[in-house]
Amino acid sequence: MAIELNDVRALAEPLRQYNFEFYIPRVPGNGGDPEELRLIVTNATLPGFQSNLFDTNYGGWTIHHAGRREFTSPVSIDFVETAQLHAVKALKAWHELQWHPQTGVQVDEGEYKTEAHLRLLRHDKTLLATAKLMGVMIESVSDVTFDTAGDDVVTVSASFSYDWWELELA
Repeated sequence: MAIELNDVRALAEPLRQYNFEFYIPRVPGNGGDPEELRLIVTNATLPGFQSNLFDTNYGGWTIHHAGRREFTSPVSIDFVETAQLHAVKALKAWHELQWHPQTGVQVDEGEYKTEAHLRLLRHDKTLLATAKLMGVMIESVSDVTFDTAGDDVVTVSASFSYDWWELELA
């Protein structure tokens, strides 16, 4: 059967790419205010998921089986840097909990792992769903580029690993 205009109009409102918030309620390392970081996020990713597969062979047939569940990682987040260096200071302080560059000391996992929320918003800015990421820690922070020929803002890109995530509908 052919798709008709009324079929398309009956679909739900599309989720807009720009209607989201990425929020870290407790930023480890005392380096950042959660609200300041929430406001300067420009790009975020909703994590994917996958299954490891394994095969068995019986009588010439190959049967596929679902193995362990895995979440794709890392999640990439981009921050617009402020003139007060909110992003760099917060991310550096957090990262140094995981491995202090001068002493090599690491704190317990409970201190450097936290949770993060990717809030998905409807077109009217009401909450649609929250992707809660648990066991979040910094995997990497990319080099920050400066350019005397440009007129752009400075952005800081960070990758976060996590243990698992779940989707909660509002």
